[in-house]
Amino acid sequence: MEDFRHAVAGADAVMLSRKGPLREFKANLGVVVTVTDYKKFQQEYASAVRRVCGRHSLSWKRPFCRAADLRYFAGDDLRTMQIIEDIVREVNSEIKQVHVVYTMIFPSAVPKVNIYIAQPPVESLSPVKFQDTLAHPYPYLCLWAYSQDLPKLEFPLACDHFGGEITSAWEEIERRCPPRIFFDGANTNATISLADLLIRLLDERFGLQRLTDILNETRLPDFLPELRDRLKPFYLGQKYLKKIVPMQRQKINYVPYVTHPVIFIVKEPTSLQTTDFISRASIMDDIYCAAVRLGGSVKFFDPKDSSDQRLIKPSDYFLWVGEHGKRFVESLPGLGYKDLNMCDAKEVDKITGTGT
Repeated sequence: MEDFRHAVAGADAVMLSRKGPLREFKANLGVVVTVTDYKKFQQEYASAVRRVCGRHSLSWKRPFCRAADLRYFAGDDLRTMQIIEDIVREVNSEIKQVHVVYTMIFPSAVPKVNIYIAQPPVESLSPVKFQDTLAHPYPYLCLWAYSQDLPKLEFPLACDHFGGEITSAWEEIERRCPPRIFFDGANTNATISLADLLIRLLDERFGLQRLTDILNETRLPDFLPELRDRLKPFYLGQKYLKKIVPMQRQKINYVPYVTHPVIFIVKEPTSLQTTDFISRASIMDDIYCAAVRLGGSVKFFDPKDSSDQRLIKPSDYFLWVGEHGKRFVESLPGLGYKDLNMCDAKEVDKITGTGT
């Protein structure tokens, strides 16, 4: 369990897209939220989420919230934005700083982006295609951008799960202050959750305006007036290309930086129930609460993904939602995975002692 007693910065990111008259415009957008006392902020934020949702006649039993789930339960965009605005208003005093990181590579300045320079053959991508490749690693790239303002980075960084290939930026942040990674971070870490909500708020407030007109240091503060005095834009663009392009084809090994315990959920192999379907079911309320109280995160286990297999550690949790999943989980000790906590998903409070 990670000890977040003092200052913490948490990041999340998204890919924005706007259709123009001739072509589609894209921009990578991320938010890094800094708080001075994570324990206090976590309590205040969780209380604010439930309190605000209650005022809007929305019963909320989860500790935090993911913007996409909030939109699902709220039912429409207007109500969702009102809830997010109220949450931000209630925790405003607990927020030390908000960095808004964005990337737009302009073809007029950079016709092609070369990647894999350290491991030929070199590949050349169009700027738009390169921005697509940034979608998965962008949470950690936002933390790297954030770190450029901090010569001495001495407090924990947290971010939502990411993927990608090794870059100079990753090597630098891994050496200086590797982030603690949370699966389903918007539901299991307060700073990541707020970053996710602020991204949704910005996206809605941008509306249909041209991304090239609003993504700049002058305009961005206008879209978060609540935090104008603590908002710092960061253009992660052409100037930093050598830092953020993949130098080689080797994938980042994020496994050592995942926050444990992980609560793994095993779906039925033939089930029509999608991850989103299950994650929005009431059974997840207690699971998310348990993850937060344990200081861990939540992941749907993929037995076909070798990375998931490497993630398993003693004291992690395995929950099943059907008979096939039960047989799979109960076979793990026989395969050498010891000291796991195992049960039916609906009985998570019995093995975590974290019932609501």
